[in-house]
Amino acid sequence: TTTTTTTTTTTGGTDDAKKSNDAKKSNDDESSDARAVVRVTNAICMDINPYRFEAPWHAHELARASVGSDLIVFSSAWTSAHPDDASVTKAAPIDRDQVLSYWVARLEPLLGARDAPVFVCANRVGVEDEIQFVGCSCVIDLRRRAPRVLTAALDGKESIRSCLVPLGPLDDDAGDDDDSDDDSDDGGGRR
Repeated sequence: TTTTTTTTTTTGGTDDAKKSNDAKKSNDDESSDARAVVRVTNAICMDINPYRFEAPWHAHELARASVGSDLIVFSSAWTSAHPDDASVTKAAPIDRDQVLSYWVARLEPLLGARDAPVFVCANRVGVEDEIQFVGCSCVIDLRRRAPRVLTAALDGKESIRSCLVPLGPLDDDAGDDDDSDDDSDDGGGRR
């Protein structure tokens, strides 16, 4: 189940929380606060897959639910195998590039739209009862036809990643598929 949430953020001086509270009390001095509305689509584990694995691949339910959002926040615990699979299947190496490619493929209708959201994924990593959790937490800018990985944890270890997340429409002069501008941090030189 996906939900869309609208969040208002306040930016400005060193005491943003105080300014935010002051702004709620009085709208007399609008110039002291810069406000932005951030539209967020929240999704979990199975929301990125075809519904019940029965819906057509091209239905892209999560992508369609995310139109008009600034961010897709995807929290998951993806595994490499089903609990009933053989031990050898459960122990197979994880192809993390394939995991990211699958997620991007499921969001394909959004790719290249100037106002496409940024995909922010927090995904469990590690092993429990022989089941491998794939990790691959990442932030992917979908506003270009060739999506840009802003950061990704692809080493199979617990970690904390951070990056600046661009919000709003892509600037017309930013170029569409400019791979020569390598300002991404994906933890492995991948794009």
